[in-house]
Amino acid sequence: MATRVVAHPGTRPTERMENCGHDQDTPPPAHPAGAPRARRTAEEKRLALLEEQLRHELMDEEERCELRDRVLRLRRKLGPSR
Repeated sequence: MATRVVAHPGTRPTERMENCGHDQDTPPPAHPAGAPRARRTAEEKRLALLEEQLRHELMDEEERCELRDRVLRLRRKLGPSR
């Protein structure tokens, strides 16, 4: 026995391919040439601030572990150049 398709009240019909905009040519978003380097520089500054805070801030053990995890995650993200 084949399954039956039942319309559910309150739902919207799905778009058809010709109406959803897939056939339109849209240019990809333009990124400034320095954006990745600027973002990396900002992340390096953030890492330096977090490392300084980790060294000198008075905090309990749980806060210190969370901060250390953030520092380690950011170090991994920045890669071996640091």
